[in-house]
Order: sequence, then structure tokens, then C-alpha cells
Amino acid sequence: MKILRTTLLLLHQSTEVVDMLAPILNSLFETVHFAHIEKEEAKLIGILEQEHKSLIFAHAFESPKDALNSINKLKKLDVFQAVVKCPNFDILFCDKVQRENAFKLCEKEVFYTYETFKPIYDINKIKLTLIRLSQHLESQVDLLEVESENKEMGDNIKSSIESIEALQQNVAKQAGESAKEFEHITSPLDTLLAHVPPAEWEKAFTRIVRALPESVQRSSVDSFSLQAVRDHLEHYKNNSVQMLNALAESLDCAKPQLVSKKTTVIVADDQPVIQKIISNILERRGFKVELANNGVEAVMKAKVMEPSLILLDIDMPIMDGFAALQAIKEVDGVKNVPVMMLTSHSDKEMIQSCIQHGAVDYVVKPTSAKILLGKILKVINL
Repeated sequence: MKILRTTLLLLHQSTEVVDMLAPILNSLFETVHFAHIEKEEAKLIGILEQEHKSLIFAHAFESPKDALNSINKLKKLDVFQAVVKCPNFDILFCDKVQRENAFKLCEKEVFYTYETFKPIYDINKIKLTLIRLSQHLESQVDLLEVESENKEMGDNIKSSIESIEALQQNVAKQAGESAKEFEHITSPLDTLLAHVPPAEWEKAFTRIVRALPESVQRSSVDSFSLQAVRDHLEHYKNNSVQMLNALAESLDCAKPQLVSKKTTVIVADDQPVIQKIISNILERRGFKVELANNGVEAVMKAKVMEPSLILLDIDMPIMDGFAALQAIKEVDGVKNVPVMMLTSHSDKEMIQSCIQHGAVDYVVKPTSAKILLGKILKVINL
């Protein structure tokens, strides 16, 4: 059964290698490609030109030196620059006698990890390594998609706000122009009416009203007195401007907003039991919990989720808590997020080192809900 969505590309110089590794790889991955690094360049380019969400480059050579040549040859291909923008890992398969050299290259981060194929000591160990790497890459893909969706949503919200603010400015401008226009029209009329003696107004108005039906005469006496006309004129002017000002103010309510109702805490631990325990404690207290299985996932999720706190287990695969802490403190968007370390042993030197590198506190596992919540609430000031 194919279980992994990541594409695996095996680069080699021998069909013997393919024969040994193909059964393992085909049992794990939905998509596996094999390419001879020297003889199948066109095939290799064709593979790289396909759409890949994530990739594992498996370099299977007896000597790590040949694997280095494989990487260098890949980097010279024009299409390679586009491919490496997707999440990817380089891993090395080599002869057992080359383990020391393979380790040194992994230390230098040329390869993420290495396994031996002459001989294959433990098929299950190879499978576990590939599964973990693929799951990590798939998590990266998911997070990048969320990040992209969040960016698109943010851009749309920003555009909507800018449009509403532009409309507000236009309405406010129209209100100002209307006020001037009303003043221009009504001011001379009001000035004229101010100089009309009330007795003369009533005399002229009476002559006009007498020509109207009796029912209209009765209702017009109060409505069209000199003072009433002047009051209505002022009221019309003020109401028209106030209506436009009210419209401009009401547009604030139409602006879209993102409201986070819960405080987000990222919990990074490779033990499902610990994840569940901490999640239950925090969720009952009203926190939103985002889980990560290793340090890399924690860093990626922190960049996307904007948490209020990160809990990092010190001992994790792929990237441990200490390395994740250092990585978090180098990322502009999350370097100020408080980080609390989780550890199953009281390693004072490790804890002290974490504190020196920016952790705000630590919790020794197992712990009680009271202690954990007390430390968390103190850190995020709830």
C-alpha cells in the first residue's frame, strides 16, 4: 500500500543499486523515479520538470565522493533551481566502509542523513527514516499551503479595507463639498429672510394663501411662518451634511477584521501520549493547541500560526528542542514568542543552556496540570 505523497528520486550509477532499493522504495512511496546520473540526463530533466510538492533526493553510490558529484551535477541543471523551491531533503545511501565519510558530510549538512546498502542492515530502519522524512516534508507542504491561503486572505482583507477607506474619504469630501454648496445656496436666502419684517411676510403670505383651498390655508399658517421657513432651511442644510458624515463613520463597521478568540500554544513533542496530556490540560483552560512532532514542524507552524507560546521538548527526532529554539530566535516573525522547554530529566546544563539561548522557563515531565498552567499563565500574562 502506497502511504507517502512525497516524490522520491533515486540517483545512481548501477542497476544493482536499483534492484536492491526498489522493493523498499516502491512499498512506501506513491511516486518513485530512478535515474542514472551519467547516462540518463534527459530522463532526469524530464522528471525534474514535472510538478512536485515535495522531494527526497536519494543519492545511492558506493562512495560519498560520487554522491557529491551527483549533487553538483544536479545543481548545474537549469531546471534544478525551480525544483529546490519545493520542500526537499538529500539523503545518502553508501557502502558500509564509507560510513565515517558519510557521517562527516551529514555533519556539514550536505546530506540530511545516510543509510548503508552494502549491506542493508535493517530494512525497517530505512523505512522508518524515509517515513519520518516524508511526513516532515508533507507537513511542510501543508503549512506552506496554509501560509499561502493566509497571505491571500490577508491581501484580500487589506484590499477591502483600502477600498472602504477610499470610499470613506470620498464621502467625507462630498460632505465637505455639500456643506459649502448648501451654505452658498442658503446663506443669501437666510440673510434676505432675516431682513424681512415678520408683519410684511405674514401680509404677503396671507395674500398667497387666500387663493388656496380653505383646508390648505389652515395647515399652512404655522408651517410657513417666517421663523418656520428659516428653521426648516437650517434643518435641511444640517441634516444633509450629517447624513453623509454618518455614512462615512458607518463604513468602519464594514471593514473586515480577523479576530482570534483563543490563545494559541504550539506543543512540540514526539510522544503522542505527552501531546494528548498537555492538549487536554490546555484545551480545558480555553487554549487553542497546535501539535508538532519535531522541532522543524514547530518552527514552521510558529511562522504560520503566530502563537502566544511554544512548548518545546528537548529530545525530538529530525530537529531537537535546543536546535528549534535557536532557529525560532533567528526568525523575525516569531523570535519574540516566548518558548518554554519540556524535558523528561533534570539535565541542569542543558536547561541552563536553553535559558541562556532565550527560553523563558522549563517543565520537567511528567508534571501536574497546576504546575504547567501556573508557568504558562505567568509567561503569557493571562
